[in-house]
Amino acid sequence: MDARAFDRLWHETDQQYRRYKQLCMLEYGQPLHTFDYDKLKDHKIIVRRALAGESITSLDGVERKLTSNMLVIADPERAVAIAGVMGGSNTEVTDQTTSILIEAANFKASNIRITGGLLNLESEARYRFERGIAPGLTIPALRKAARLIAELGDGKVSKDMQTYIQVKNRLKLWDYLSLS
Repeated sequence: MDARAFDRLWHETDQQYRRYKQLCMLEYGQPLHTFDYDKLKDHKIIVRRALAGESITSLDGVERKLTSNMLVIADPERAVAIAGVMGGSNTEVTDQTTSILIEAANFKASNIRITGGLLNLESEARYRFERGIAPGLTIPALRKAARLIAELGDGKVSKDMQTYIQVKNRLKLWDYLSLS
C-alpha cells in the first residue's frame, strides 16, 4: 500500500476504532469485524450454518437471502454477519455505540468464495479469506487491535477472550487467552 492509499484510508475512516482495526488488517492480513456489543443478544456470538429461509441485511444495506450451506456469525437469536464476507446492519457499530466486540476468525477459503459468489457480494474480508490466511495470525491480530484501542483510543479491554477450534465439523470451546 502506498502512502496516498494509506492516507486515504486513514482520513475516510470516521471512527477511531476502525482505524486501528484497518491497521491490524494491513499489518497481519487478518480481517477483523466489530459488533455493537449491546446489540448482541446475551452478549455473545457463535459460528453456525444459516437456517433455511434465513436472511440478513448486510452493512451495504442489501437484504441477503442465505442458504443452509453458508456460514454465519450469530447471536442466540439471529444471524449478525455473513462469515468471512460482511457484517450485518443489525449489530453495526454507530456513533452511539459504547462497547464493541471484536471478532477474528479463519475460514476455509472455498466456503467464503462460494458464499460471496452466490450472494454477489465483494468485500476486503472476502478477498483476503479467499486467498487463505495463516491461522497463526488470528490471535495476534486480535490482540494488537485490542491493545491499540486501549492504548491509543478511549477503549478498555476485557481481560479474557474465548477461542474456538474446529474439531470434526463442530466448533468447540478451546480455552481462554489473556489479552495482556
